[in-house]
Amino acid sequence: DLYITGLPKYDKNKWDKEADKIVIMLTWRPWEYNILRNDINHSPYYNTLKKIINAVPDSLKEKIILMPHPLTLESLQNSELSKYILEDFIYDDVLKDTKILITDYSSIAYDAFYRGSNIIFYWEEKDFCMEQYGGHLMLNEDNVFGKVCYNERNLDEIVEKEYKSEQKQEYIAKYEKIVQ
Repeated sequence: DLYITGLPKYDKNKWDKEADKIVIMLTWRPWEYNILRNDINHSPYYNTLKKIINAVPDSLKEKIILMPHPLTLESLQNSELSKYILEDFIYDDVLKDTKILITDYSSIAYDAFYRGSNIIFYWEEKDFCMEQYGGHLMLNEDNVFGKVCYNERNLDEIVEKEYKSEQKQEYIAKYEKIVQ
């Protein structure tokens, strides 16, 4: 017998209805580890983060928090993006204040959405990354529970719109279906 009990991991997760942070967190890319450590400027991971940050409207830039994967943290703390990285942070505390999460396909999207955050999926390099991982992504155009953006061209408009919006019923339904 299988009992549907929900997701106990989320039982104590909270979200502040006044949340105002724009959190950027990309999935770890192990094939870039040495590039990040030796020549960060040639890392697609780093350059993607820069594109996303640059696309956030100037009026919202002070709301940005960059939450890098722990294995990229040291490299990014020594870069021009360090001003967006909190000195000492706990993921749960940051997610409580997240209005928008911008990610590629990180599982943190499920946690942030559950709390009430809007999600923007930045999929410029999705296909290449999936080839590197040797797998496929469960999320796709049909079931994704947030806005999908394939490049930085219209990301500023999407961020501004999502920042002012509540979660859409369409995304809530898709999320619930995936979780079930």
